[in-house]
Amino acid sequence: MTLSEFNVLDKEQQAKAIWSGTRVATRCDEEHEVVLYQIDGLFVEVFFDMTYEELIKIEAIGNVNQLLIYLKPYEAKQNRIGKNV
Repeated sequence: MTLSEFNVLDKEQQAKAIWSGTRVATRCDEEHEVVLYQIDGLFVEVFFDMTYEELIKIEAIGNVNQLLIYLKPYEAKQNRIGKNV
């Protein structure tokens, strides 16, 4: 599925596409839990409000650089492992 194909879907169709995809990662900020899904070659973020436990938005990622935030915990872990050796 492409970015443009996903963006023309209504919210119900987007949800069906997401649940058929693969959950890749989760990150949290001060207010949200953000779950990253992969649908074929497309990555989609699903934002949940942690206080009210509700879906806030669904956002397809159009720029690969937006995925870098998911590498930060991995990089930090690798740095700790390297220092322990």
